[in-house]
Amino acid sequence: MESRKDEHLLIFDEDKHRYTLDGNRVPGSTTFGKGGYPVGEQLIGWMAAQASIYTAKMIQRLRKNNPNRIIEGELLAKIVKKSKKASAKVAKRAAGIGTIVHDYAYLTEIGRAREGLQMLSEHESHPDWDKINNGIKKYEVWREQNKGETVLLEAIVASVVHQYGGKFDHLSIRNGLLILSDYKTSNGIYVDQFIQLASYAIAIEEWLDKWLAQYGLPLKVGGLEVLRFGKENGDDFHPLLITNPEEIEQLKYQAIRCRQTYKFRLAWENDKRFKYNGGASAAKSGDTIKEPGIKRVSRKQRDKDSASKVG
Repeated sequence: MESRKDEHLLIFDEDKHRYTLDGNRVPGSTTFGKGGYPVGEQLIGWMAAQASIYTAKMIQRLRKNNPNRIIEGELLAKIVKKSKKASAKVAKRAAGIGTIVHDYAYLTEIGRAREGLQMLSEHESHPDWDKINNGIKKYEVWREQNKGETVLLEAIVASVVHQYGGKFDHLSIRNGLLILSDYKTSNGIYVDQFIQLASYAIAIEEWLDKWLAQYGLPLKVGGLEVLRFGKENGDDFHPLLITNPEEIEQLKYQAIRCRQTYKFRLAWENDKRFKYNGGASAAKSGDTIKEPGIKRVSRKQRDKDSASKVG
């Protein structure tokens, strides 16, 4: 996909999910959002729990025929390594019936209703069809009450100022406001979802300003909306629309902070001064690292200095 604004060119490689702005690789909104905003404590706890459950099950399975078997060394390391991916696998399995309702709603909103109906017909024999059908009905009621005029669908935009790209789902006019909507399959509505939308809004207002003005459309995004479909329950549909200008500006500010934090992390976390290779560093090996303006002292020298102060 390509998009142009004045002398600027944005290219999006859908297969690799990479953005290139004026010939340079730039991060996408999702990438710097995840890299710049802290993971919630609840999610961290859940991920740790899934890793623990996986580890316990694997050890139990290995000891089934030999209760006294000692799990250590390479075998234990392999289990621990795989346990780190346990939460991702559980989340993928949990997508379940909510994904069906999500996909139908999304296809309907972007003008592919016939494709959405065809997709539904393929799931009519699903054991949870009643829940799926209830979810569809709830969505249809919401859609009837929130009719708008589509402006753009699945478009790519960029911020030259902040150097990033993004691809949003649905931009529409509703009650005189430019509404940016996103469709999520999740167990809740989270702040970071709106920060991601705010980053799209910044790029839309910068990249599409002349285009919006040409068609007499609002130049500012007036609403950020998440349409959430529960992962495990098809009739768990919940929309949330934020139209308060002050709140939208706060979310935009946080989006820019995430972009700056991601840039900072990328630079500093790839600084070799902070890298450990196999648990050893230059300071541990007794070498002193010399960098302009930074004095690094080896551990051996620090121990010697401490001993002289105590003695």
